[in-house]
Amino acid sequence: MYNVSDIKQPLSRKRLPIVSMIAVMSFMALMSWSSPGLASPDRLKGQTILVFGRDSVDTRVNALRDKLWSREELSRGLAELFFWEIDYQDGPILEWAEKNKNTADWIVMTDDLSDTISTQLYPLLKSYTEIHPDELLTEGRQQFELANITLNPPPTRMLGFHVTRLGRFLYAKSDSLIMKAGVQDREGVYDGYIRFIWDWVQQFHQCHEGIIQKHTSRITQEDWIVARLKPNCPEGKRFRVIGQYMALDPDIFLYKHRFVIMSEECGEQRTIEIPLPHFKLFMEEVQRLSEEEKGKLLEDRIKRR
Repeated sequence: MYNVSDIKQPLSRKRLPIVSMIAVMSFMALMSWSSPGLASPDRLKGQTILVFGRDSVDTRVNALRDKLWSREELSRGLAELFFWEIDYQDGPILEWAEKNKNTADWIVMTDDLSDTISTQLYPLLKSYTEIHPDELLTEGRQQFELANITLNPPPTRMLGFHVTRLGRFLYAKSDSLIMKAGVQDREGVYDGYIRFIWDWVQQFHQCHEGIIQKHTSRITQEDWIVARLKPNCPEGKRFRVIGQYMALDPDIFLYKHRFVIMSEECGEQRTIEIPLPHFKLFMEEVQRLSEEEKGKLLEDRIKRR
């Protein structure tokens, strides 16, 4: 159903030599221009759909608080949330995206929903670890670990869609251990499942703690968006970035990155835009950093790409 190989790291796009990433970003902000408006689904309708989706996530996560004392019920509740996400992606969001998943608009919207889920799961699963401070290292947990021993390590910078894809994949594996392999220690299996999701949710939280982290994660997400887009030709395998610009939507004062991407296999070329909702606050935060802190930020950006 879902293969963890889908969650491998994309190749980072080639960039210009870095003299000072912070200085370049400041320059880009000053040189930004108004976007003439690329063809895209209705923005206001999209925001309404996303708000409804976030409200539904809030309701579903709050309902899971009653299940914290039961590993099995909590595991099933988490799985229902993760699979509900697919229904919402393929329902209202896909309808908004004009029934085309192979667009940056659809990917950005679904990623935002995954980020909401991952954000809301942090306090929930933290409560679980407080109620169940001791991990169950019983036979079921051992079988769960063995079944997932070849799982790819988490990406350098965790994004929401990594968490939700993993959640669906691991629940299917857990269900198979119990229903097909006949593992009797259900509690051990479910505790392993919850702890695994908790580990990834913690990493997501660490990558989104403040404005700088959130914006940096958005830049990483851009690589993943390009990596998931597929050329509309049989021989096309992937796109590569051949141009990158800063754009500004003057109506809502929203900065964006505009990318020109091309498939080397069939020559298809597209122009896509990815919103940068935290850019302005990010630049203000950077200006408050000391030179030493700016240097550390630059080192972290280079290391994580």
